[in-house]
Amino acid sequence: MARYGIDAEETVQFFPTVGWREEGGWRVRVHGWIYAPVQYSRVRRAAMWLARRALVRRVHKGADDATLRSRLGAFFADSERGERLRILCGGREFVMNRSRPDGHFEGWISLTDRQVDDAASVDGTVKWMDFRACTMDGDPRQFVGRAMLLETSGVSLISDIDDTVKITGVLEPRAVLRSTFCEAFACVPGMAALYSRLRREHDAAFHYVSASPWQLYPFLAEGLTAAGFPLGSFHLRRLRFRGRNLLSAFVTSAHVKRRHLRELLQRFPHRRFILIGDSGEQDGEVYAALARKFPQQVLGIYIRDAGGVNRDWSQVFRDVPNWHLFDDPASLG
Repeated sequence: MARYGIDAEETVQFFPTVGWREEGGWRVRVHGWIYAPVQYSRVRRAAMWLARRALVRRVHKGADDATLRSRLGAFFADSERGERLRILCGGREFVMNRSRPDGHFEGWISLTDRQVDDAASVDGTVKWMDFRACTMDGDPRQFVGRAMLLETSGVSLISDIDDTVKITGVLEPRAVLRSTFCEAFACVPGMAALYSRLRREHDAAFHYVSASPWQLYPFLAEGLTAAGFPLGSFHLRRLRFRGRNLLSAFVTSAHVKRRHLRELLQRFPHRRFILIGDSGEQDGEVYAALARKFPQQVLGIYIRDAGGVNRDWSQVFRDVPNWHLFDDPASLG
């Protein structure tokens, strides 16, 4: 029999999603993760200690231990399966689907225009709807999530994260581990200013799409917000980590990006999209294929030259109009 509470040792992380118009109101997707932090399991604490020691020895001997513990902890948390959460939004309760073995759960909220008008917040031209998980009586904790409500038409900007807006060094394994687990979030110079300008000029909504695992969401979201990037939905990779080599969490997964991109364009067929990525992985190939499939929806493609890769970009973007390779964001008109 399903429980509808959250135990004291469990916690919930919501991820920013999107909502869209349907007849009579709005349809909102909810996505979250329920888990017990690593400190509640002696075995998991021991496994994380070993991983931390390996990183310090091989990657970054001067790493701050608090940073390492915080970021590694998400990979060694104990995901809770079979849980059903109740969500409160717009004065109504909704029951989510059972959580999967990796602790991720999803569900849907249907809201009227009146409920949205009464409760939504506005960021520029984009509406955001907040919701929260219902906790047990006497539990003062609050687990709050939000969804971006997109109108049928408009402009959306889809952005990669690693080496597009965040300096990661995806072509060098040790650099990936250092930037992910040991170092402060480092923003690609000029990208936050570019995105803020595009937000103003196009009233754009933002979607951050990456093959990075969901365990890194808090770190990525905090870094993007602190650097001044616009708020947006997140679309990352589900990874059930079982103590494998940490680099396995960062294997390029172009199919993950393709799926997220396709879902967004199919969900919003009357919106137009700006696609921004980098040269380090397969963003160019993924975006070019998308532009060929949805030519009326893709406004433009912009690829940041992150160095280290020699490609014939004219061949990558054959028959694709309005693509640009750049190294300085300020050079873009």
